Amino acid sequence: MKVVRVLNNNIVATITEDNKEAVAQGSGIGFQKKPGDILDRNKIEKLYVFQDEEQAKFLKLLEDTPIEYFQVAEQIVEQAQRVMQFEMSNKVLISLTDHISFAIERQKHNMTLPNLMLHEVKLLYPQEYEIGIWSLTYIKDKLHITLEQDEAGYIAIHLVNAQLNVSKERITNILQLCSCIISIIQKHFSINLDENSLEYSRMITHLKYLAQRIFTKQEVHFEESKEMFKFLLQKDTRLKPCVEEVVQYIWKKFGYTFSQEEQVYFMIHLLKVIR
Repeated sequence: MKVVRVLNNNIVATITEDNKEAVAQGSGIGFQKKPGDILDRNKIEKLYVFQDEEQAKFLKLLEDTPIEYFQVAEQIVEQAQRVMQFEMSNKVLISLTDHISFAIERQKHNMTLPNLMLHEVKLLYPQEYEIGIWSLTYIKDKLHITLEQDEAGYIAIHLVNAQLNVSKERITNILQLCSCIISIIQKHFSINLDENSLEYSRMITHLKYLAQRIFTKQEVHFEESKEMFKFLLQKDTRLKPCVEEVVQYIWKKFGYTFSQEEQVYFMIHLLKVIR
């Protein structure tokens, strides 16, 4: 592999044998190297390879962004993978490095970008949010820059995105769907749901998977749904108007028909959180 650019003594941009852009890391791997030199494979400790469509984005990012931001993003991803036991693609390194760079630039110019979905992120993705909080401390320690708590929510969304392999817009839609349905439930039953309860956690998990099905146009089918549907409605007459409003909301907002089968699953969880 040949050196494309020396980022520092321990990190270089390179081209793999199959012509993909990559970042190679290793102690002294970039020492006294220049573009065109051959890398010592024995010194490569980590190699991040990017897909074809990410190559141009990656090179532009390296040109415009301090390498320290990439290193911080790398540590955040490694922390996330340790905590969540989930392997993430290198794509998240690009988006996260870019976001950190933008957040720091805004902070230097005293520009704030309130995270309007921060509350929902905390509720729906608590593990990712905690990693976001860890990230702010790490950024402060390594870069001596203090970012607002809102940024923990934005970092969490990047991590969620990396796991689900969906766009940031879809993550926002998932958050909005879950938040709106919870509001509908609380309004209809005149209650404040216990966000720390196991039943609430299970309901949120169900809503996140429902959102994924809505956005991928997947449908759920099982036998005897009609009988189960009638049984659940009889179990608590308050369910019907609440479910009907949820059905209307999902159709108007996302153009998705909330099937009777889906309604059955929803009502099973609903009965548990309202009691």
